[in-house]
Amino acid sequence: MRKRTGLISSISFVLGAFLLFPPSSFALEGSNADDIKIKFYAKQGGEWIKASTKRTDDKGVLEFKNVLPGWYELKLENEDDKENGQTFAVRARMVDNEGQRIKEKTDVSLYYENSFNKKIKIAVLETDNNGWLELPGVYPEIKYFFDIDEDDNAHLKNKDGRARVKVKAKIEGSSWFQARYIRTDDSNLVELENVLPGKYKFSYNKKDRTSDRPFDLKIRMLNENGEKIKEKTKVKLYAYQNKNKVLVAELETDSRGWLFLPGTMTKMKYKLSI
Repeated sequence: MRKRTGLISSISFVLGAFLLFPPSSFALEGSNADDIKIKFYAKQGGEWIKASTKRTDDKGVLEFKNVLPGWYELKLENEDDKENGQTFAVRARMVDNEGQRIKEKTDVSLYYENSFNKKIKIAVLETDNNGWLELPGVYPEIKYFFDIDEDDNAHLKNKDGRARVKVKAKIEGSSWFQARYIRTDDSNLVELENVLPGKYKFSYNKKDRTSDRPFDLKIRMLNENGEKIKEKTKVKLYAYQNKNKVLVAELETDSRGWLFLPGTMTKMKYKLSI
């Protein structure tokens, strides 16, 4: 188990004396926030990108998976949905700084940006054993920062000959950033969810493979607004050869956005375009 630095179970966030983190016995829910469409922005690779678009459930809760440490902000899709005293609740399954799945309780420091553009620490929270973090009292139009201490990074170990693959992404003009660190499965397949249109490149951990052996890639695409795909969708796959962008294939997802890419190469840059 990773070292714990404490848990602030409740703290007054100076925005109208609202209690940001109520006692854990309270059910996770927002306020005046049911069935509202939200745009979820992230700052990765030095730029703000639209990471996801979702609707809250009937309790005002939003759920996100594979959330990297960094800056995040919620924005209303429709300004007419704004109400006084409105807050959202968030369930986020965190990954660590290298994009690895969290598999034990881990401390996450939470900050917000005040009106003077200063990063202010709110609390140190703790995920569950699967990396899930619950956040009641999240305000739209406020920038929040999630931080995991580098010492708390789990080291993805070599296992049963399955190669470890680093996935780097470049979205909407951002710089390259490491989005995931994941093993192939026993059939040499890598499976990724919530893949935005953009550029991607892959590399093996050198202790596992030094040759550019291809692997199969199964991905679940999001559209350009970060929304789940709910019908078959055309996707163009490009590869960069000697800095030239070459159209490799015109593909189609299934009705849930899944796409299969056999023979994916490391040391190659790809672009996925919808």
